[in-house]
Amino acid sequence: AVFSAGFPINQALKFRSTQGSVVFDRNGHRYLAFTASINDPSYYAGDLSHYETAVLLYDLTTGQLVADVHNLNFDHGNSMCYNPDNGHIYIAEGGSLPGYPSGIMELTWDLKAIDSHGFPDLGRAFSITYANGQYFVIGKGPRDGDATTLFRLNSDMQMEDHFNVSKWYPAGYSPQGIAADDHFVYCIAANFSHHQWKKSQKVVVFTRNGLYAGTWSLDITKEAEDMSILGNDVYITTNDKTATTLYQSVLPSVKLYAQWVPAR
Repeated sequence: AVFSAGFPINQALKFRSTQGSVVFDRNGHRYLAFTASINDPSYYAGDLSHYETAVLLYDLTTGQLVADVHNLNFDHGNSMCYNPDNGHIYIAEGGSLPGYPSGIMELTWDLKAIDSHGFPDLGRAFSITYANGQYFVIGKGPRDGDATTLFRLNSDMQMEDHFNVSKWYPAGYSPQGIAADDHFVYCIAANFSHHQWKKSQKVVVFTRNGLYAGTWSLDITKEAEDMSILGNDVYITTNDKTATTLYQSVLPSVKLYAQWVPAR
């Protein structure tokens, strides 16, 4: 299904990118929230004169737009997650350019901004997810050249541990959105050296202790932005510039068995 980002306040402009997303359940309804922004050449040159962000909330049960909030102070809004324990949404702000917001923004489930979180060891937060009492964040340290790192935080957003995962993001690949369940953290990686997305995207899987567990191929022809896991259902959203496409699949399942026969 395709979900529109709507229009900027200045309707002579268009949103140029849809980024982070999260699918979550609340009060018997399933929702999709995602971010959009006008990250045009002026933005990359540091000119914010017409820069605009939006966060949209759709009820997947009814297909209706529930909330649409503009100009929250984040850069890109690369990734999102939902914490069912407190009913809040979190946005990895991005921090793509010097001086831009780079931590974690906290919202109520209906998109009211209530807090922002920064961490001394985390210079740029690219991705965030929550599962079973812990947050996981993909980011980099505050210094140029710092490694791509998987950070694990407790339910109070206090740093527990971090793991260097840069070897799983080779040249050209950048972190996108992530998701987690009780056992693993699933991290989208995209190669921006070319835009042949079907050939240049994958999901790198780690244990919750940062150990590499495997890689999935990602057979999607658009730029995959973020990922959510609800039970066995997997949701991935793509960047359609003025909209996002929501894909639904199931977690891969492999069953192994052995049959013993007499030796000859």
